[in-house]
Amino acid sequence: MTHYQTEPADIRWTEGRPASPRFEDHYWAIGDPSEEKAFVFPGQHDLAARWQTKQHFTIVELGLGFGHNFLATAEAFLKAKPSGILHYFAVEQFPISRETLDQYWRSRGHPLYERMIETYPDLIANWFTVWFHPSIRLIYVFKDANQALPEMEAAVDAWYLDGFKPATNQAIFNPFVYQQVARLSKPGATVSSFSVAASLRQGLSASGFTVTKRAGFGNKRELLFAANSGTWKPTNCEHLEDEPLVIGSGLAGIGVSEALDRYGIRHQLIASTSHTGASCQPAYNVYPQLSLVPDTRANFSLAAHYFVRQHAANFNEQPLYWRSLDQTRHDRMNRLSELLPVSLMRVDGDAVLFPTAGTLKPQDPEITPRHVTRIIERGQGWEVLFDSGEGIEANTIILATGAATPSFLPWSMKTIRGQSMTIRCDEELPDLYSGDFGLSRLSPNEYLVGSTYALDDEGIDVRESDVQTLKQRLLSHFSTAEITPIAHHTGLRAAFPDRMPGFGESLTHQRVLQEDHRLERSLEGGLRVQSAISKGEREGTSEVRFFAAIGFGSHGGTHASLAGESVAEMIAGAPRALPRSMRDKFRPDRFDPSRG
Repeated sequence: MTHYQTEPADIRWTEGRPASPRFEDHYWAIGDPSEEKAFVFPGQHDLAARWQTKQHFTIVELGLGFGHNFLATAEAFLKAKPSGILHYFAVEQFPISRETLDQYWRSRGHPLYERMIETYPDLIANWFTVWFHPSIRLIYVFKDANQALPEMEAAVDAWYLDGFKPATNQAIFNPFVYQQVARLSKPGATVSSFSVAASLRQGLSASGFTVTKRAGFGNKRELLFAANSGTWKPTNCEHLEDEPLVIGSGLAGIGVSEALDRYGIRHQLIASTSHTGASCQPAYNVYPQLSLVPDTRANFSLAAHYFVRQHAANFNEQPLYWRSLDQTRHDRMNRLSELLPVSLMRVDGDAVLFPTAGTLKPQDPEITPRHVTRIIERGQGWEVLFDSGEGIEANTIILATGAATPSFLPWSMKTIRGQSMTIRCDEELPDLYSGDFGLSRLSPNEYLVGSTYALDDEGIDVRESDVQTLKQRLLSHFSTAEITPIAHHTGLRAAFPDRMPGFGESLTHQRVLQEDHRLERSLEGGLRVQSAISKGEREGTSEVRFFAAIGFGSHGGTHASLAGESVAEMIAGAPRALPRSMRDKFRPDRFDPSRG
């Protein structure tokens, strides 16, 4: 992939119906598309009966189009009032623009269409996750199905194959896709399609499905229905025998905690005082971290930026102006702006504007800070010990301890000291600014200015040299500003050597005991924790599990929320909303020396 933006749908309207010149086909037959789509897709899968238990129910649609199938399914799901969660993957290589969707649905009306328009992503070739409703998780996958399906890890209950006619859309209707459909399907999973083409029937049959023809809708004589071999059983929502422990209440810990709340998983959040972390500032600038080539880190950042905008209650969206006096950096950002939609990034005078950026103002959780000294194994679980001598036991722990992580584990991480300051300035400054330094408005005449960068420095004292450095950076951009520092903030950020975050389950790690706050460590033994996940589905278990969400550096405000979602879905036994290769790239134990 060499481009961020995906190619949008090319639509030609003929007699009130949209058609695709690329695929030489209409998006729907003559008549009411909502009735046709509801009949051919959600109407064929006996969904109301299958939704009766508390479960994760997963649907994958190949060919999102105008969203009829998703809206019909979501409406039926909410009407059924099930106790489980619907996970809906909408795969579309040539997505329709938000403007076209809005114009179409505004003229037709639907009780859920405004929510779809509100959450519809920019047309970027990526995966974007949103909780469309507290019980509906929608994953937009703007990718070719041949690329997307091998990256999925899910136990799929139902498939909607709605990608134009097979003769002209072999990107969806081909043997490789059918094999992937079979790989991802649960026993008894069902498939429906408007097409009964011989190639489709033969391909699904060869992949293990029993294929039948059913009466079609309207003038369409037949439709296709198929069922995977075996007996369908619901994927029960994860039942945990105890409450997971989230250690760390900074941005990462809060991100995990909020995600566990979305899944209804009771847990304990421990505010560890083992280290002064980076989550001590009054605000964080939120915008994607990009590169000239859309690599894994940039794609994750785009997905994370989208996610935090949708789900952080304390996120305030406002434009951010990025400007640097360094000509090389300035030119690089200008080139980047040419690669992305103007709705996300564009040149504005001598700056680059991020229209959907914003600030995140963390709220302190109402919990008592406790100094964690040890994490050790006790029988079939973990015990977290405090300096008071007390301890808490759990089968599942999530380490979100930032720069304190090396005091518990021998993972290779870098510590970066940062200092910022709150200033008073009567001159009007930008609400949100970045580039050579960061600036965010806290109140009408108060701003946060930051932050310095000192690698391998664990000092948390306020330094006058840093105060002067921050002043000089600010005045180099706003020379007439008269500022008065009124507060100073220091903290320690943590980063992996590759500067990418680490989140997910640790499959191999060693326990390290923290003896005191000076980080004097003693290494203990070589426990290996094996993953309980197989093919995206896992029944309730009491196995010992160890997760982490760490290494966000200075970008925790943007990245921690989606990382927390990724951890929580693993604990909940839900399908994965990030591509497999991305999750593998961000494994938290990738710098564990015991991996060899």
